[in-house]
Amino acid sequence: MAVARAEIPVSYKTTINRTVTRALRDVFTSTYPDSDFQNLNIVVDYPLSEAEYPAIICRYREGPIPNAGVGHAEYFPAPDGSIRKWKHRRFEGTMEFLVSTLSPLDRDVLSDALVEILSFGDLDSLLNNFFVRVYGELGVEVGTLGLLHQISLNTDRIDPTGESATIAPWQPEDVMVYTNGYTLQCNGGFYNSYRPSASLGYIQNAIIEPYIDLTLIDDEDPNNQWSFVFDYDDFGAIQSAAVISST
Repeated sequence: MAVARAEIPVSYKTTINRTVTRALRDVFTSTYPDSDFQNLNIVVDYPLSEAEYPAIICRYREGPIPNAGVGHAEYFPAPDGSIRKWKHRRFEGTMEFLVSTLSPLDRDVLSDALVEILSFGDLDSLLNNFFVRVYGELGVEVGTLGLLHQISLNTDRIDPTGESATIAPWQPEDVMVYTNGYTLQCNGGFYNSYRPSASLGYIQNAIIEPYIDLTLIDDEDPNNQWSFVFDYDDFGAIQSAAVISST
């Protein structure tokens, strides 16, 4: 059973898988031309029920996770505007797309649809939603949090992983699941997670020290009172009358 949970650690693998699955969902919507693949099931694990097919399973296969540089650190504003220290790492792996259907024809047609998106998606407004989700729209400011994770898919090379046919997970006697897979090189980078500190509250007091021409006046005598060069003082008299009563 899926439950809602707060993601405390850095979003490394979760961001990759979430971004790619949502990118494909942005294409296989209710407006996709082939009605058999409208609102297609895009997931990160094998579907277990017949109603969940056809589907595309997206999974990131990990490779090296090197530091962005020797002793690397960066300084730039957090979402609250404060300048802070950030650590940066890269990742190198492969993104796997597994087409899974209940017939060989659906497997082949859906495989063609997937290859079309990865190869020529930028030529069609609907298919291009995949790349908009992965890379963002041109000219749109993504903010600090949007810059903390970068994903790059090498669509210049698509490697097939082969076809297979197995008994469906719900163990019927005459239903097979037909699969076909592709992989792409997936590289990128990510930063440490951002957890804002608790509110500091209101300022309770302030220490004021005298300066003349940017030189601190070192005078520890509490009887000496310093003021700015331009001293603005307001003078006046306030008068009022009041009646105090009680029962």
